[in-house]
Amino acid sequence: MIATEADVLVLYDKLGTIVRHYQSVLLKHVSAEAMHTAARRLGLLRQGVFVYSAESEMAVHADYCIYNMPVNGLNLAGRYLRDHPPVPGSDEETVLRAMAGARYALLSVSKLAPGVGVECYDLLRGQDIFMANRGFSLTGQKGAVLASRLLSLPGFDMSTGADLPVFAETMDAISEVLNEAQRRLGAGPDNVDDPSIAPELSTGIIRACLRCGASEYMRYDDSRAIEARAARGEPVLPSGSETPPIPDDLIPEYAGVSQGYGGPTSRNRPCPCGSGLKYKRCCGSLKHY
Repeated sequence: MIATEADVLVLYDKLGTIVRHYQSVLLKHVSAEAMHTAARRLGLLRQGVFVYSAESEMAVHADYCIYNMPVNGLNLAGRYLRDHPPVPGSDEETVLRAMAGARYALLSVSKLAPGVGVECYDLLRGQDIFMANRGFSLTGQKGAVLASRLLSLPGFDMSTGADLPVFAETMDAISEVLNEAQRRLGAGPDNVDDPSIAPELSTGIIRACLRCGASEYMRYDDSRAIEARAARGEPVLPSGSETPPIPDDLIPEYAGVSQGYGGPTSRNRPCPCGSGLKYKRCCGSLKHY
């Protein structure tokens, strides 16, 4: 049982190192065909070439290949666990089982635990969670919304590292995705983790975030460097990263997800494909995923 913040940080550091190791190993098992399929699904493929508008989209692409392309109900981590079982009861087994059961979430930040993590409300499932994350505990803001893939570990959840911020226009697009999933797949808060629903639902959410330029507002930084800046009283938030809070009365029902969220968007910029059209009228237009 995790009793203190210090215990959380010790386990977070230890298991986080193992997560990063396995993610690196698993990427070596991703075929070129799978990489192209994932890029096409996410809208990152242009005439057979991977096109990233921000460094964070590379992380999203890799994350998708590991967790969002199941075969016979198992994602790549699950297949690796089946074929290369670690020592029973080991930290490696704990991590691989968490990776095999990774879930995609829409998280509204409700409270910060500086230097440790954030308390969040999962808008998809209607439940509270604690996400251990040193860096985000210092740069996040109460009320901000994040699209994140989570690993359930003893005493806390951990992000896989390919998070995307969610702004107003993104929430409008995500609302359409959720409503369509509810109509066509019967998706709802009680079954979003159903293997027949989860991959398609998370694909739609990620595409909606990418189309609205969310990746442009992510910056990866060393969590200990962030802590050091905070201890010196220096700013820890990157310029332009502030996001206003969501309404306190947000209802975790799909019909209410499109309520006001505020924040920057980039859909009125010229499309990077070179068509001459605005991004929202070209590659960023909301199409069925």
